[in-house]
Amino acid sequence: MNVLRETGSELNEIKEKYKNVETIDAKDKLVIPGGVDAGIKFDYFEGNHDIESSDNFFTGSVGAVFGGTITILDVIEPNLNERETFNEALKSKLDEAEQNSVTYYSFHMVINNIKNDILSIEKFIKKAIYKNGINSFRFDTYTKKPKLSKDEMYEIFRLLKKYGGLAVVNCGDEI
Repeated sequence: MNVLRETGSELNEIKEKYKNVETIDAKDKLVIPGGVDAGIKFDYFEGNHDIESSDNFFTGSVGAVFGGTITILDVIEPNLNERETFNEALKSKLDEAEQNSVTYYSFHMVINNIKNDILSIEKFIKKAIYKNGINSFRFDTYTKKPKLSKDEMYEIFRLLKKYGGLAVVNCGDEI
């Protein structure tokens, strides 16, 4: 699909280059960019609380596009069963999204249990950011699931600062 994304004085040059592309005149029109939904959980199942998502990457991304959302951020949450590694969870979600999503996507990586292995976590964070472009890392402080201690969170925050990651902290009391 060819989309004309330029405006301004260079538009005539671009029109010539892409003369077979349909131009839509947006003069006197309201142009709204597509939305971003940063709180998705596709193909999600949490056994302890019997929570299961109703959408997978295909059905959820199709629904998102029909609603005007063009970018989704799903949650990668390893260790729900305390056996899945960060790398396994990342690969699984990347494969699902690449094969099934019809829109742009990225992820929040949940870090809920580091098993006192900060060196492995540092390697993972570096890989997630530099190789996979995932720079959002989520921490839940209110959950009954395994969670980090304050000291572990501070160490992860230090690593995120070092590698350019973003810490998203969900705080509150579990009901």
